[in-house]
Amino acid sequence: MKCTYRAAELLKENEKLKVHSVYRHTVNATVNGRIFAFHRDAVPSTPLSLALPFSEEEFEYFEREAKRTGQISVHVSHEELSAKYSNQYCWISTGNFKQNAGKIILWEDRLDEQDKSKKLNLVWQDKSMADSILSVLLPVLTQNYQLGGFSDCAVTTEKRKDDSFITQILREKTAAILSEDKVVSGNCETDFEKLICSLIGLGPGLTPSGDDFLTGILLAFSLQKNIRKYIETHPEANIRKNTGTKTDRELETKIKELNKKRKQICKVVNENLERTNDISKEYLLCAMENRFGELYHKLKEQFYCGNMQEEIFCRIIHTGHSSGLDTLNGLAAGLKMIKAMGQK
Repeated sequence: MKCTYRAAELLKENEKLKVHSVYRHTVNATVNGRIFAFHRDAVPSTPLSLALPFSEEEFEYFEREAKRTGQISVHVSHEELSAKYSNQYCWISTGNFKQNAGKIILWEDRLDEQDKSKKLNLVWQDKSMADSILSVLLPVLTQNYQLGGFSDCAVTTEKRKDDSFITQILREKTAAILSEDKVVSGNCETDFEKLICSLIGLGPGLTPSGDDFLTGILLAFSLQKNIRKYIETHPEANIRKNTGTKTDRELETKIKELNKKRKQICKVVNENLERTNDISKEYLLCAMENRFGELYHKLKEQFYCGNMQEEIFCRIIHTGHSSGLDTLNGLAAGLKMIKAMGQK
């Protein structure tokens, strides 16, 4: 079974999980008030994942029994479940189902805890972080606009003839969020917060489009925070050239402004989580905790290597019905916000 360190810590003292909901290919369960998702390890992991090495038939049986009994047990072959026991075997049982889930494989979902020893490829010094990613991301959004949800709202806020009603609304929301006065001016904080609040729970689906968009915005600020942290601790990186600042004090001011904006977004989201459903709420909580899925860690890796490719964005786009596309629109919008704040 593959899971995050956070999941391992919670499972260490709570081997019995209560079934929250069962969907095709996914069984959601709760432990200590947080939701985790059992699914086959054939798909990329998310911060919620408890990925199982089961066949389709085995997982279908697991689904049926979990739905029938409402409870799942995770048995570990060692008395503790932590990093140093990551090679221990575990068993999953529910009702008449009991299956060896293989060795426990732990991974870190916090975006700022990965790859501390790796050096940042400084090819992108001639561009800002935002431009480095946007130059590859925006064309991909345009190519896939027909998938619905936010379509390509982060590319253009002009309505398309084939926009659905909800997409038209989302374009208006995106235009308002990206308007320079709301992003930059401190006098429009209330309007900005109302816009952020209006996105929570907006749209159909298990994870509404508005929530996925906000997850993408938070991802952008997390990437920026991660890069800032790296540059600050590596003097060989040309800080001022990359950020457009002339002095260290100017750089410090920009960092504080970006952190303030992220905290503002997190505050609004955290205070209005009741506007959305339990599953989407969990993903928003993870985003605010700087926790993201495997594909977003791969995106960060490509950026670090100075080798952004369309392929990673295409893989993300085909996650869920429109969730991947909506999250990437949020990422693009967040990067545009960061860029606008850096230029003021």
